[in-house]
Amino acid sequence: MVLFGKPLMPTASDVAKWMVAQIQAHGELYQDQAFHDIEQMFGPEFAYVNDRGSLSIDAAVLRAFNKLTPDIVWSRTYRYWRRREPGDDPGRMQY
Repeated sequence: MVLFGKPLMPTASDVAKWMVAQIQAHGELYQDQAFHDIEQMFGPEFAYVNDRGSLSIDAAVLRAFNKLTPDIVWSRTYRYWRRREPGDDPGRMQY
């Protein structure tokens, strides 16, 4: 992204807002797909492979995302974010 001839560096907030937009558009966001899209669109500083070999999203991005999305839950079993449904357990983590 360029503004007034100077390249803008994306922030964790920018990435989190993109994640929110994906959920708004599609109703869900799988971590594997988010990882690849974030790495390609925003850079490797926001998506990395952790010590166990799992595709991961930077903690600062996830903190910003969590602040923006009180009505979004994380499905641990299927590794994706989605809108909260009436039968969900309390809290963000769902199985």
